[in-house]
Amino acid sequence: MTGAEDTKRRLPVPERRERIIASARAALVKGGLRGFGLAVVAKEAGVAIGLIGHHFGGIDGLIKALLHSVVAAKKGTQTEVPETLETALVALCNIVDRNFHPSYYSRDNLLVWLPIFELAIQDVEMRTGVMQRDEEDVREMESVLGIICTLRGKTALPAEVAKLFFALLDGLWLRWCYSGRPDYAEEKTLAIGLLEDHIGPFYNAHS
Repeated sequence: MTGAEDTKRRLPVPERRERIIASARAALVKGGLRGFGLAVVAKEAGVAIGLIGHHFGGIDGLIKALLHSVVAAKKGTQTEVPETLETALVALCNIVDRNFHPSYYSRDNLLVWLPIFELAIQDVEMRTGVMQRDEEDVREMESVLGIICTLRGKTALPAEVAKLFFALLDGLWLRWCYSGRPDYAEEKTLAIGLLEDHIGPFYNAHS
């Protein structure tokens, strides 16, 4: 069933929004910012341009929804503070796995993320949102690393190690995309190695 046929049967609002976001992602991946616009997205989604404005308030709102879709591709966050070394090691493995999950760590996601990052540099509100999400990631890892360092008697600074990890992660993502390799096992190994240099072995050390 085509997008136009779907709109005739009046999709529920959440489904309609998801269709538009998916079409916007596809348009951004294909043409980047220069080939991106409401008309392109509307054609891709099989909806009227006015419907995009109705749901997202225009191009800025749509781009912010795209940013959220990239971030939401990560599979959850740590909800409980680990209290033992074993649970802290498991939590750290989960953080690493989440950041390398195929739904998030993909070439298409990067092709969506980079134009959004370019816009965020110029848009204070969007930039603030991106920075807040980055800070949340750092704080989560810092908390887990702090417990591991304390229980192992390590002198590493958890906040600095967490910032290094996420800075490296961005570079490794680009590196993998340029490489053309089908998997990113090498990049994941490098990221784990950075952490283990500071806190000792942890990946699957709990098993």
